[in-house]
Amino acid sequence: MSSLAAEPERSAGDQAALRQVATLVAGGAPAQQIFAVVAEAVGRVVRAADVVLVGRYDVDGVAFVGGWSRDAEPRFVGRRVSIGGENVTTRVFETGKPARVDSIPEDPAPATRLARELARSSAGAPITVEGRLWGVIIVGSLQPRELPSGIEYQLAAFTDLVAAAVASADAREELRHVAEAQAALRRVATLVVRAALSPELFAAVAREVGQLFDADAGVLRYDERHTATVTGSWSRTGESSAVGTTVPLGGQNVVTLVLQTGRPVRIDSYRREDPSAATALARRVGGQSGVGAPIVVEGRLWGIVIMVSSKEDRPPAETEARLADFAELIAMAISNAEARAKRQQVTDEQAALRRVATLVARGAPPVEVFRAVNQEVAAVLDADASIIVRLDPDGVATVVARVGAHPPDVSEGSRWRLDPRLALATVLRTGHPARHDGYREPSGAFVDVIRSMGIRSSIAAPIVVEGSLWGALGIGTTAESFPMESERRMADFIELIATAIANAEARAELTASRARVVASADETRRRIERDLH
Repeated sequence: MSSLAAEPERSAGDQAALRQVATLVAGGAPAQQIFAVVAEAVGRVVRAADVVLVGRYDVDGVAFVGGWSRDAEPRFVGRRVSIGGENVTTRVFETGKPARVDSIPEDPAPATRLARELARSSAGAPITVEGRLWGVIIVGSLQPRELPSGIEYQLAAFTDLVAAAVASADAREELRHVAEAQAALRRVATLVVRAALSPELFAAVAREVGQLFDADAGVLRYDERHTATVTGSWSRTGESSAVGTTVPLGGQNVVTLVLQTGRPVRIDSYRREDPSAATALARRVGGQSGVGAPIVVEGRLWGIVIMVSSKEDRPPAETEARLADFAELIAMAISNAEARAKRQQVTDEQAALRRVATLVARGAPPVEVFRAVNQEVAAVLDADASIIVRLDPDGVATVVARVGAHPPDVSEGSRWRLDPRLALATVLRTGHPARHDGYREPSGAFVDVIRSMGIRSSIAAPIVVEGSLWGALGIGTTAESFPMESERRMADFIELIATAIANAEARAELTASRARVVASADETRRRIERDLH
């Protein structure tokens, strides 16, 4: 046989087969049905064919999505093999052109082994969809050199129909996916507008992303110590939530690469040899591939929206853009929440300052002002302890007021020679604000006291009265550290302390001055009385 249409009756059969497939394509039949019908039609037309395969390429292999066999069910449908070896599948993949192998050799490549399992000679033609190599149609014969000459080129009519079916199915799928994505985004946007930032929002985003891509999904927040914490998760299999899990970063995985680049990242195949914790977490849920988009809030990288697929297929090309839309909504929610928190913070801070300023204006005793400042600063800056010390002439610090978690011996009036490693000591030595995180130093009197309170971070700032260093205000937290703007926020309270001290000293000086005037007048009066007598 020299061609598909070597005989008039064959030509009529060819045309009938093509019309059948074309009708299915025009009617929008499912792609899987079209693949099966095309394979059967090619098998009927090419009399020397014992097997027909329709394969779809991925990054380094081919998955057989349709097939026909003369003597049995096409058991190879659904199988995937990697590219390589001397076979039609690999030649078409590498060249994008029709190919044939008249005598399939014995070589260890998986694609060649499958070819020999099914046939002894084969020919195939590429399926090209919108300019890209999508797959291949292969005919195989159980006899070497049995296939008609040029058959690989004459399959073009069928490959064109498959390409049309794929393009049509892709277009329908794309429209469906766009509609689903827009609906998911609207649901999340409604949550962003109606609700405050909450675990429910992160869970909703993970669920919408997971259902949209039929994959495991999550939202993670980047932490300061090169880790990421899961704030929302969704699993295809219904496994328990991973929320709260903290993952060390490193290795070749989406979570780490997004942090390093600040851009969307995809991994089409997770490396089995990568020992990193983040990669292991992806593989634990069966992850074959993953895509992530950064959550950027006011110019800073906050976290990531990620999907992890257990499918062999690569995630769709538009996945990064879809995830970026969800990331933008999360960023908006975080930004809104932070703005609300900032407004509340300013309101609370101004109210606290007014209360202290009222005490100062009333001329309250300094110790009353000190205690009020300690209370207000601890509340405003979320501190677990607050202390005010006075620097005495001998270099010893006297505790004048304290609130929060303090051991009994750190009482008002107690005097301490501060360990030079402490933030308070640094302030009294330099006259500048200081902070100390960790407290991992060897033991020392005050260091041991601080450790016993569970304090992990402290800040201190100088109290300057009329140009001279009077003492310091210090705060401590059992959390990892204070926010970076905490020193600035302490400044207004310290100014009120300094004003209260200056006012008290001025009143004391005025009282002393009046006493001196009265004493002088009394002395003058007594002297006059003595002179008169």
